[in-house]
Amino acid sequence: MGRRRAGHRTEYSTPRSCPRTYADQRPLLFTLKTRVALPSEVVDSPRVPRIGPYSQAIRVGNLVYTAGQPGIDPTTGVVVGDSFEAQARQAFANLAAVLEDAGSRLARVVKVTCFVTDAEAFPTLNALFAEFFPDAPPVRSTPVVKLPRGLQFSIDAIAVVDDPNAR
Repeated sequence: MGRRRAGHRTEYSTPRSCPRTYADQRPLLFTLKTRVALPSEVVDSPRVPRIGPYSQAIRVGNLVYTAGQPGIDPTTGVVVGDSFEAQARQAFANLAAVLEDAGSRLARVVKVTCFVTDAEAFPTLNALFAEFFPDAPPVRSTPVVKLPRGLQFSIDAIAVVDDPNAR
């Protein structure tokens, strides 16, 4: 910051003559006066049938948000295998299909939430992550939860859309 001249007063767009602090819970230097509503589009993948009353993915601007994709075979609707790895591989395949149908791909994923039923599965999950996201793995949260239907794994994602004007 430069020197202040004697008698010089810095003007801010807030009512007081000094910046707000974080405790004030108001903008520091300006107030947002206009809001821009981004159009959203529901995406239903024909390759991965829904198993409930929810959207599989929603595109907003240049982002796509997916619902949790479980390790269920899309052709039979049955949980794939009894092992964590088999279910996780199918869940990653389902996620990839939903992302592709929404105009994105696994390489464009920036954030995932992996739901696991057993913390002992972390080494297998880490190996799968290295396989499916070899170059730049996305940010990941992994809560240990109880899942329905004997599922051991589910994954949702936020990804960048390759071409937001396509579709």
